[in-house]
Amino acid sequence: MKNINFINSIAPQRQREVLIWYRISAIIFVLLVSIILYIQIKQLNTLIRINKERQHYAEKVQEFDALLTQKNRLKKEEQDIKQKVEKINQLTTNPKNPYDYLVTLNKALSQEITLASFTTTKQQVEITATGPNTQAALNFLNTLNKTPHFHELKLTMLKTKQQENKSSLFFTIKGKLAK
Repeated sequence: MKNINFINSIAPQRQREVLIWYRISAIIFVLLVSIILYIQIKQLNTLIRINKERQHYAEKVQEFDALLTQKNRLKKEEQDIKQKVEKINQLTTNPKNPYDYLVTLNKALSQEITLASFTTTKQQVEITATGPNTQAALNFLNTLNKTPHFHELKLTMLKTKQQENKSSLFFTIKGKLAK
């Protein structure tokens, strides 16, 4: 080997070995970088795909929530409608006809008692009548309490009236209508 500028050069055999080592190292480096890039690209693709799927499923969940809310609302509406239909059916099959109450009152009236007024609300009833004495009023009250149309009847007012030398008892009965 020759000295070039006072530098000892390497033998050609050694130079070939270094060149081969350099090329193999470069090829291995490029292969490793390529493999790492390939793996990273695969991971990025997987991440992008997972994000898209997550967005897709989030939209599906929102749609499902909206459908579930609508379903619950419709179920509530259905229950309300069923209750209304049931109430209508109940009223058509068993109407609250004042005629039934009046017939019951007529049967309960004796010759001594005269009906002055009969007032009903949804559940309450008020009967005003006149009679000769308290015993007749109590008998009338007991007779009405035994009927299926009235319950919890109470004598709420007693008042004596004088008419043409004749005294009569004016009384009011209040209670509830049977369902």
